[in-house]
Amino acid sequence: MRNIGIPTDQSNEKNHSDADVLFATTTVGASDAVATLQFNHALHRININLKGTIPDDLTIEVKSLANGQISLKDGNATANLSADYVWIKPYRISNESYSLIILPQETQAFCSGEGLIRLTTEGKSASYTFNGNAEKFDAGMQTTLNLTLKTEDSNVDLEFSNQTYWVYGVTAPDFPGKENIYSARPGVKKFEDGLWFRYANETMYPPLLFEEEYLTWKEGSGWFDCNKTFNYYGDGNMCWAAAASNLIHWWLAQNQKYIEAYDKEYGPEYKDLSRPEKYNRMTESNQQHSEVFNFFKSSFDNLGSWDTGGVNWFINGNKKNLIHCSQKNFHGFFSKVFSEDDAVAKGTSDTSKETFNLWFKNAFRYNQAIGFAAYDFAGPNTKSHSMVIWGAEFDAEGNVAYVYICDNNRAEDEPNHASLQRYKVVYEKSNVPEMKGDYAYLTPLDNIDGTPSKARFRFTSLTLVDLRLDLWQKAFPNVK
Repeated sequence: MRNIGIPTDQSNEKNHSDADVLFATTTVGASDAVATLQFNHALHRININLKGTIPDDLTIEVKSLANGQISLKDGNATANLSADYVWIKPYRISNESYSLIILPQETQAFCSGEGLIRLTTEGKSASYTFNGNAEKFDAGMQTTLNLTLKTEDSNVDLEFSNQTYWVYGVTAPDFPGKENIYSARPGVKKFEDGLWFRYANETMYPPLLFEEEYLTWKEGSGWFDCNKTFNYYGDGNMCWAAAASNLIHWWLAQNQKYIEAYDKEYGPEYKDLSRPEKYNRMTESNQQHSEVFNFFKSSFDNLGSWDTGGVNWFINGNKKNLIHCSQKNFHGFFSKVFSEDDAVAKGTSDTSKETFNLWFKNAFRYNQAIGFAAYDFAGPNTKSHSMVIWGAEFDAEGNVAYVYICDNNRAEDEPNHASLQRYKVVYEKSNVPEMKGDYAYLTPLDNIDGTPSKARFRFTSLTLVDLRLDLWQKAFPNVK
C-alpha cells in the first residue's frame, strides 16, 4: 500500500492533471520483450455544469476526503475515513464548467449538513447537498452535476422554465397545444397510435364542460401502461404492483445491454423462475398483457402495498414493508449484481411544493422514472392510488404545471386500452393541520369554458427509479 493525497487546490491545470491516478498491471514471461498495459483510472471525477445567472466573483468548492491509500497490487484506492473532510477547489474548464478528482468514498456524508458543493459570491455562501441514488463515488467512474443558479430576488428556474420533459428513454411528441390536436367524438375508443387528441365534449347535448386530453401508446415509444383487468379479477387492489410493473418494464428496457451481459454470465432465471419481461398493449382478449404484472399477481395477495418496495423486490429481493409474498425464497432476478441494500427505487411522502419540484427535476436530470400516489383519485374513501408519470410541463417559474399520467384503473374505458392523460398540478395549503405551506395536488384540466376544476387529489408520495449504472458498470466494465 502507498499513501496518496489529493491536491486541495485543483484550480490550475497542472494540479488538476496531477491529481488523476492511472493504474495498470500485467503478467509477462521471462523472454517477453514487450508488455501491453491497459491503464484504468483509480480515482473518481466530478463534473459540474452551471446554468442561469453566474456571478463574476463566484467561487466553487467541493467537500471530500483528501487522504488515503492505494494498493500497488490491484490499484484499489481507499479514503482514510478517520481524516477530516476538506474543501477542494475544482479546475475551471469554462465559465460554466468545472472538474475535479476525488478519492473513491461513500456519498452519505454529502446528503445533509454542509452538503457536497459550496458556492460563494459577494461574501455569501450556498450549499448543494448530494441527492443522487449512488451510494458511493466509485473508482474509475465520474459524476456529472447540472446546477442552475438564480439571483436572490428571482424565483425562476431557467433550466426548466416553460419546458416539457419526458422520462429518460421516452420518445413521444410534445403536447402541441389544445388548438392543435385532433378533437374526437366523445365515446370513441380506438385511435391511431402515438396520437395526441381531445374529446370534443362541448359538442354533446347538453354540452359537457370538462376537458380531456390524451396521448395513445405506440410501440417503441419507451413508456408502458400496465393495467388491471376490466373487471378487476384478482387485481382490484394491486395498483401498487401495476405501477411498479410499469417502472420495471422501463428499467429493463433502458438497461438492456447490461441485462444481456448479466444473462450471459448468470442466466435469465432465478432458480426455477424464468424472469418475466414481455409487455404487450392490453386488448379485450389479452388483459393479462404484462408478464411482470402477472408475476406480481401470482406472488402477492390482492391487497394494497408499496410500489417503491415492489420495484426493489423484483430486482434485489428486498421484501421490506411489502405485504405477504408467496415467493419466500426469492432474492431478486438480479441479485448477483444488486444486494438487498442496493436500492433501485426510493420514495418520499413529502410532497410539499419545494420537495415535489426538486424530485421531479432530479428525475429528469439523473435519468430516473417517476411513480406516484394520489389520495382518493380512484374515488371517495379509496385513499392512496398508485400510478406513474411519463412526462411533465413546467411553468414560467420552473415549477411542474402539468403531468402525463398512466392510470391502471378503468382500462376498458381507456383510449386504445393504453394511453397517457394530461392533468394539471396546483399548489395549495393542506387541510391537514401539521402540514405547513403549499403542497402539490393533481387536478383535472381547466373546463372548456376556462373555469378551473374543483376536484383536488393530493399527491401522497413520489417514487424515483434509477438505472443504477454505477453498479452495472462496476459489474460489467466492458459494456459500453
